[in-house]
Amino acid sequence: MRITLALAVLAIIALPLPVAGQATIPPDTSELTLLGLGYRIDSTEVIRVLGRPDSIRSSEHPFDVGARIQTWYYQKVWIFFNAEGHRDGMKLVLPGLRTRRGLAVGDRASRARGLYGAPDDESADELRWGIGGQTDPELVVEIRNGRVKSIFVGHIID
Repeated sequence: MRITLALAVLAIIALPLPVAGQATIPPDTSELTLLGLGYRIDSTEVIRVLGRPDSIRSSEHPFDVGARIQTWYYQKVWIFFNAEGHRDGMKLVLPGLRTRRGLAVGDRASRARGLYGAPDDESADELRWGIGGQTDPELVVEIRNGRVKSIFVGHIID
């Protein structure tokens, strides 16, 4: 019994410890909720929380003939709506707003890695994580000069 307990203690001690401040968990579906706005909510709820947008752009859906998608522009955030009129994505574009884990525009790129772990895909100007173990939706962090330029969460239409 003592030998088994001693081996168990040694096994626990030998486990690698996470680096302080380093996330071991990639983004989960809670990241899809920003500013109190859930994923796939309708425009009425967006207006209730944020008020009317500064401007709206409507365009044809690239894969659905006759369908339209919209982008609502606010000073610090852009809201993307799918053809059914539900919030499909959000992009934080100015400092002052944070993700659920605390990442903000203006933070160092290393903070994004520390909060979300290693990205699923990265380039010199972008870090990408699938959300909730999926490849879609995504968390996309745009990087300029080593700093977070924008943060997008949601479904990406290419």
